[in-house]
Amino acid sequence: MLQLIRYMLPAFWLFLYHPVHYSVMNIEYNESGNGMNCLLKLFKDDMYLMAFHHYGDRVNEKALHDSIQCNAFIEKYINTMAWFVIDNTDTVHFSLTDRTDENDVLWIRLQAHLPAKFSKLEMANYLLMDIFPDQTNLVIFSRNEKEFGYQMTYESPTCTLDIAQSL
Repeated sequence: MLQLIRYMLPAFWLFLYHPVHYSVMNIEYNESGNGMNCLLKLFKDDMYLMAFHHYGDRVNEKALHDSIQCNAFIEKYINTMAWFVIDNTDTVHFSLTDRTDENDVLWIRLQAHLPAKFSKLEMANYLLMDIFPDQTNLVIFSRNEKEFGYQMTYESPTCTLDIAQSL
């Protein structure tokens, strides 16, 4: 019995302290401006690991740090991994408007401009799924003071934001 406890205890601690990988994106539909205002929360260490994974050089840690501080680098990565599809035809990407560093979190403000009329809006959100297979991306969509939540995972990285239901 003592041997069983000795082997199970480290496994228990490993399970207990396993990191959780997630991002949160709040999307507010602005009808008068035909667009989406988004606030994205990402963790700096996840972005650092992503930069290393894609473009890294172990001997140049400063270059990696500079990459995640660069708005153009962040915007390019976001637009490679997340986008909207309008009425199954047009793809809409984000523009990075602002970024705030707060301790270990990056708060990224984005905008996406949409056509004046459309009936179906889909979103693909693969952010950090290329690094973490257990990544979960939470999306909170709001319109007319109603909120809808979506959970995107590696197995299901897309959702349909039904504009009609949020009226």
